[in-house]
Amino acid sequence: MNTYKYLILIPLFTVCFSASAEKPQDSLRTESYSAYIEKVKSANLGLMALRYNLDIAGAEVQASKILPDPELNITYFDNNEANMQLGYGAETELSYTLELGGKRKARIQLAQSALTSQELMFAYQFKQLLADATLSYLQTIRDKALLENAKDSYLRMLHIAKADSIRFSKGALSETDFRQSRLEANSLQNNVYQASADIEKSLSALLMFKGMSQQEERPLPAGDLSRFVREYHPDSLMATAKLYREDLRLAKQNIHFNEKNYRLVKANRRMDVNIAVGGNFNSEVTNPISPVQAFNGMSAGITVPLKFSNFNKGDLKAAQFSIDQSKVSLLEVERQIETEVKQNYAEYLSACRKVQQYTLNMLEEAETVLNGKIYAYERGETGLIEVLNAHRTYNKIQCVYIEELYHRAMSLVELERSCGIWDIAF
Repeated sequence: MNTYKYLILIPLFTVCFSASAEKPQDSLRTESYSAYIEKVKSANLGLMALRYNLDIAGAEVQASKILPDPELNITYFDNNEANMQLGYGAETELSYTLELGGKRKARIQLAQSALTSQELMFAYQFKQLLADATLSYLQTIRDKALLENAKDSYLRMLHIAKADSIRFSKGALSETDFRQSRLEANSLQNNVYQASADIEKSLSALLMFKGMSQQEERPLPAGDLSRFVREYHPDSLMATAKLYREDLRLAKQNIHFNEKNYRLVKANRRMDVNIAVGGNFNSEVTNPISPVQAFNGMSAGITVPLKFSNFNKGDLKAAQFSIDQSKVSLLEVERQIETEVKQNYAEYLSACRKVQQYTLNMLEEAETVLNGKIYAYERGETGLIEVLNAHRTYNKIQCVYIEELYHRAMSLVELERSCGIWDIAF
């Protein structure tokens, strides 16, 4: 009775797998890397928000060109002594502040330098986004390959378990071995479930990079991880990084920005001159003691501030310290770039060697051993434990090989990120 119960479980087990493991991905269409990255460039919400920084900086350049507004002052007065008949009058004055010391020019140059800094910052963050989006795309390809490997491993073990059920029903296999093969298939099915969940999470990340909601269609990435091989020379990589790294150019630009700011602070310490012209009208005074005829008058004047505040040079010192700080930051960025290029180049070489080691013999040997063990087991020449050990070894090597391919591709992306270059394509 128990024998027939076990035999019934195998086909039900197969139906459960086909309904759960293949459903989420098999119906999805594929999307090329070029199509994916174009959507990232055009629809990524973070990138769209960053573009506003350029618009804001451009508007600030326009605002920096503004001139001081003239002031018009109109005054009416009435002596308000009717019995004394002192009359009334009005005064008008037009004044304007002359900005001296090149304040407006320094203000415009500082705003233009800020715009340049924003452009370099945008270019730097744009390349960072491309690299991060590419890594997410590569991770999804890895997860897809791991899922396919998990399915293949499960189906291979399921085939063995089904064969064992037949052998067990005929009395050619012990119940312990049948249970063992069935448990191994159960364990491998859990791996399929986990791999399915992993790729679902990776596909969700791709939607985020494309600025899409999680209700949108999630196409699978197209391509494989075996094409990420480049030949580089470390010296040329270092020279390229110093030429193309946007953060290095931004660090240099920050020095220019702080120098422009120093000039503006220095210009603001110079005095401005206020000039004014005016006119007044006084009505006739009919007071019998001191009568005065109506008359008009004109006035002109200049106002010069006394800049006692210039004795405090705190703002100049702060601006100079900002320049010195940006120069030190530039040296730090240069050292950081040198370190990143060397580390990423070493990591990439190591990843290439590991992949080569797997492709030369390990994959082929593991598959040969597994097929041999299965062939011998089906003919009763070896035990189940040897088959399971060979199957686990083969499965482990396959998974590690996929991980090493992903690591090599990831190392290439990080190397190009550290060098400021970008030629990633599938």
